[in-house]
Amino acid sequence: TTLSSIKNLQPAVHVVSRNVKLPWIEMVLVTPRLHRRHHVPSTTQNNFGGMFTVWDRAFGTLLRRDTADGDRYGVPGEIDSYPQRFAKAVRQPVLQMRELLHQRRRSSELNTAQHPEPQTSGV
Repeated sequence: TTLSSIKNLQPAVHVVSRNVKLPWIEMVLVTPRLHRRHHVPSTTQNNFGGMFTVWDRAFGTLLRRDTADGDRYGVPGEIDSYPQRFAKAVRQPVLQMRELLHQRRRSSELNTAQHPEPQTSGV
């Protein structure tokens, strides 16, 4: 269907150049320009829509302002602790998960060493 075709093409559209402006499409669809604005900490409460702008229009959360060259992206409160470059930002969750798993393993090993299983006799 047309809707599924649009949904399948949308990820590709979100990675196009930031200089592409499509104001006529923004009447209906979320464009890369609108999507980026949601990831700037000062405006994370805007542009929630993932595909259509109708919901942001209905709830008054649509912001059609461009991002500035100096705008940084990220979660408010974590922007300084999270990498801003693409490759590092993609790698960061993997590194965090690996560290979490190592911590859990060490904790489990420490707990087992402190509280060994009681020995049972073979009688």
